[in-house]
Amino acid sequence: MRQNYAHTQAVKALVPGVPVFGRVVFTDDSRFPKGIPEGVSSLRDLNRDLREVLGDAPPSPALIAAWAKLKGCVDRSTGARQAHLDGIRARHGAGEAKPLPWRLLLPVLPVLLAVLWVWSIPKPAVPTVRVRPAPVVLAPVVALPTPTPTPTPPPVVSVPRPPAAAPPAKAAKPPPTLEWSDPAARAQSDCNAAIAALLIDNSQENRNARDRACGQGQADAVPTRSLPRR
Repeated sequence: MRQNYAHTQAVKALVPGVPVFGRVVFTDDSRFPKGIPEGVSSLRDLNRDLREVLGDAPPSPALIAAWAKLKGCVDRSTGARQAHLDGIRARHGAGEAKPLPWRLLLPVLPVLLAVLWVWSIPKPAVPTVRVRPAPVVLAPVVALPTPTPTPTPPPVVSVPRPPAAAPPAKAAKPPPTLEWSDPAARAQSDCNAAIAALLIDNSQENRNARDRACGQGQADAVPTRSLPRR
């Protein structure tokens, strides 16, 4: 943006009286994680950005004359390009890669020579060693006595016993229940629950439930409103 500001000022000096604004254009592969800054356009959006500034009106004769003057001032010769590069090197340095000094390789050179020398030594032939098989010794065969068969006892047959009679099942006790000792307290609790449901959802069903639980007198005294659902 700073470099483009200098270019914009140079164009303004060449065509005085003509409005000049700068724009930095990137290709479509560029990405801006924090958003495109002011004065920057992508190549695909350049036509839209220029239309927002210039509008759809055709260029005026003054703008066409300024554009012709700018094209006449362009110098594409080799000498102008070389002068531009010389000016950049004078301000920012040559920027060329420096050759690697040979003295940095001197500590590593003996190691490289030693590796090459070890690699060049011919490898001795490895003798082949043949192992003779061990002689086979035959052991004498000894006849073992024949074992005497043991008589098998008769199988034992077990008679299953009849299943024992199950004890009579005890009668299940009914689960305990909670009851209101005061009917008025129960009615007031039902009324409070119906009012809470109506405050959450002001529907016709909840209004009817409130009227049934609270009675017409208490129902008229309770405001109805809907709470926002999350």
